Amino acid sequence: MRAENIDGNYELIRRLEPSVRPTATSSATLAAATRDALTTQLPELLPRAPEIVDYLGRYFGLEN
Repeated sequence: MRAENIDGNYELIRRLEPSVRPTATSSATLAAATRDALTTQLPELLPRAPEIVDYLGRYFGLEN
């Protein structure tokens, strides 16, 4: 994913984590928070939201 100074998964997590970590209690709330964060911070990545939600879910240890 190349977008606005995002050079890899680590940078993506670093950028989104402050916005989404508090919601990492369920897949549904994480998905909504991730889409909101992408809308405001990285709108060019919105088409990749499902992949990013999946990746963050695994990062936070959530089961589908």
